[in-house]
Amino acid sequence: MKLYKLHVVIIDSNFYRQQWTCLRGIKLKDLSRTSLNHLLHLTPQLISLIIECEIDKNTSSPNFRLVPNLKQLIFSCQNLTFHYLIVEIGLDTLSQLKHLQIKCNASTDELIFNGDQWKIFLSQSFSYLIKFDFYFKYSYKKSLSLNTFRTQFWLEDKKWFVALCHCQYSNNLELFTVPCFNTTIKLSQSIIDTTSPSFEYLTSNIHRFDNSCLIDKNNNYDILLDSHRYEYIEILDIIIQNKFDSISWLTDKLNLNSIKIIKLDLLCSWIVDYKQILDLLEYMPNVFKIILNSWPKKDSWLQIKKGNSRINSIELPALHKTNDNRLPSGLKPIFSHLFPSIKHIYMYVHYPELCYQLDKYTLPWKKLSSLQIKYSFSNNITEDEDEKSRYNIWKEIFLNEILPIQSQRNFTFTDVNNKLNIWFGEIVENEDKFQNNNQIEKITTKKENKKMMNCFQYKKCLLS
Repeated sequence: MKLYKLHVVIIDSNFYRQQWTCLRGIKLKDLSRTSLNHLLHLTPQLISLIIECEIDKNTSSPNFRLVPNLKQLIFSCQNLTFHYLIVEIGLDTLSQLKHLQIKCNASTDELIFNGDQWKIFLSQSFSYLIKFDFYFKYSYKKSLSLNTFRTQFWLEDKKWFVALCHCQYSNNLELFTVPCFNTTIKLSQSIIDTTSPSFEYLTSNIHRFDNSCLIDKNNNYDILLDSHRYEYIEILDIIIQNKFDSISWLTDKLNLNSIKIIKLDLLCSWIVDYKQILDLLEYMPNVFKIILNSWPKKDSWLQIKKGNSRINSIELPALHKTNDNRLPSGLKPIFSHLFPSIKHIYMYVHYPELCYQLDKYTLPWKKLSSLQIKYSFSNNITEDEDEKSRYNIWKEIFLNEILPIQSQRNFTFTDVNNKLNIWFGEIVENEDKFQNNNQIEKITTKKENKKMMNCFQYKKCLLS
């Protein structure tokens, strides 16, 4: 069998029984049961190796001399030193390397934080290196100069830029390349020095903006807390009370054309004017998904005459058990008044029996392309000791009795980690014939169970 890429969480013993000479790329998420050097020995032609977990004291040091053809290497380790890089893991032997990324959460080696030392090491070892990123925490150090990173090698020849900040949770210093590791507003605000050529470049990898970073100690908005403009925000987290006191500065602070997802943190104690929310969305032409944390209240949507037709994906608030055991009254208006073009729905369910009430008028069944339902198990075991059994019973009733009749659609689904992923196909027009002739076809793989609902003579809807 020829295998070119491998993306695994844990490698079992069967993998080590043969050579994998055709394997070119590996991504590892767990090293607890993986013999890393044995793995590298079996994959001598490896080109890309990504180790997403940390190589700690309980893990044997990797010997990168076993994979001399590597062109991409990404890994994390503890207590990084140049002695470790050269003597223990043989990093300097990877002469073909084009992309190197190293992350270390604790180091006391002065040389690791010296740009001149890195210049010597990189120039002598990697002739083809194009991209170099790192993130280092400097333990027990109060100050650090970036002068060694302000040389021609870093700023002009390679155009690799760095930033220095104080760790948010300790007194340690953090040194990292930008924009790669500058991914949050809070981290950006804690930077005390940088070699970045501009603020736009420095923040070009920040794609999420939370307007809580502009709230002062008195719970009021203060633009001066961050006076910069962010050009590449794709996800906007915004806290909305009953008035839009914080919206006026959005155009000046953000490039609204880049926003694709908006998360509305609606304070439950307020009746929010959804007309203002819809007006806000008109200034964001590329938003396609909205995330709600609370259900619309009755007075917030009654005056809406035209909803936003560009939003096609939504993440709904969680369904909890209520006193009257009924679906929230704000569910139907989301699709009838606010966002009439929804095709993809994601919902969390803490009380799954409420889903039995999803009738053909509750959700936009005819327009839906996908429906994801994540069942969250109870934290209190005494409340229901057999949550898994409860989930399975609910799933069978929902898939076999509720969903086929109410949606009147062909559908396929997967069940992975207590999350149903449902994809819809053709509409079934003959309801009586549908009820009498539906059947389920099972397709089983090692990782997940896939099932297909095939309605009488209608064509099967295959997973893409």
